[in-house]
Amino acid sequence: MKSKLTKASIGAFLGSTIEWYDFFIYGTASALIFNRVFFDELDSAIGTLLSMLTFAVGFLSRPVGALIFGHIGDRYGRKRAFSLSLLVMGSATVAIGLLPTSHQIGGFAAIVLVSVRVIQGIGVGGEWGGAALVMTETAPPKWRAFFGVVPQMGSPMGTILSNVAFVLVAMLPESEMYSWGWRVPFLASAVLIVIGFVIRRSLDETEAYKEQVKEFGVAKNPIKEAVIAAWGRILLVAGSRIFELSGFTVATVFVVRYVVGELDGSEGNVLTGVIWGGVAELVTLPVFALVMLKFRPKSLIYWSVVLGLIYAIPFFLLININQAWSLILAMVIWFPIISMPFAAYPTLFADLFDSRIRYTGVSLGFQLVGIFSGFAPAMVTGLFIATGNWLSVAFFIVGTALTTLVCVLAMQTPFVRSGPGRDKARIATMPLSKEKIVEG
Repeated sequence: MKSKLTKASIGAFLGSTIEWYDFFIYGTASALIFNRVFFDELDSAIGTLLSMLTFAVGFLSRPVGALIFGHIGDRYGRKRAFSLSLLVMGSATVAIGLLPTSHQIGGFAAIVLVSVRVIQGIGVGGEWGGAALVMTETAPPKWRAFFGVVPQMGSPMGTILSNVAFVLVAMLPESEMYSWGWRVPFLASAVLIVIGFVIRRSLDETEAYKEQVKEFGVAKNPIKEAVIAAWGRILLVAGSRIFELSGFTVATVFVVRYVVGELDGSEGNVLTGVIWGGVAELVTLPVFALVMLKFRPKSLIYWSVVLGLIYAIPFFLLININQAWSLILAMVIWFPIISMPFAAYPTLFADLFDSRIRYTGVSLGFQLVGIFSGFAPAMVTGLFIATGNWLSVAFFIVGTALTTLVCVLAMQTPFVRSGPGRDKARIATMPLSKEKIVEG
């Protein structure tokens, strides 16, 4: 068990790191680079907005990936979906680093960029659900919440690596940065992808999935079962993520562009602030995991919402000081606040679904929110252009926090109940014997 858990932890952490590294390098590039590489013939503000929209496109395809890999994970096993999603996601990321620019092929470059971004989103759509389930279905019952945080730690690590990469790129002469330097962070992800894929292919299938197959078989149509039997829970999962994901995208995409473009600040300073925010999150996530050994996962989300409501305006006040220390302080406080729900998700969401449809339900709910939050940088950019006031962005964050609060309050957990004679502590890792199953 110990060696299986170690392997699963490494595979989940590496895959999640790659996912968030890819996420953040694209977000940073869309804020600082792509408006000049793919939309250079347009007005600066319009080019920036279109660049932000290409960032959002990847989120639109994530639910498609959640359905595809959810089906594979529920019908053919967690391991297969877990490995394939990483391969698709990683290949698309490397491809972005090889794309021709608008200087080379004109407007067609933007079309190719969007197409590859869609493929990347499909791969990402199945990544998190696999990582979360492999950990929560492999860990001992008492430690599920703790080990469920392992894939979440890939987010701050991806933040740190991606921003370090762009800090180094920003040191290049401007002509070199825009000609070839921006490609390096995308191409460098190939190393992590190969390592992660090899580790994931060596993993065993989770015991929970094997027991489910043995006792209850597999769902004939996991997508149909999940949508019919659990559509309400899927929507609540999506709604509960709005604050956390919008908070991340605003801080790592909009704020970067805001500091550089509106405050005439230093790229290095704001990216360094994001790096230190990632360090703060990496340090605090294990602390939040320990907290969940004593308190319910929902408690972390409630505290996050309260702190987010209090800090939304002070966050921008610190950003507007536009000094290295203020940018670092703003991010070091902000990142742990929005990572509190992130720590709670794996256990909280896994508890909502029967193991027959768990991969599909968890992945679809987790990725659906991207339809909204993926557009958050573009939306707040539009709000800022329309109002000329950063308060509109702060109030946007307040609105997302309140939405998350309503969804979590409406969430009844745990949904999954153990069957006769089953250990009550394993409620989220055992299949149901009593839930109505819709045969497809």
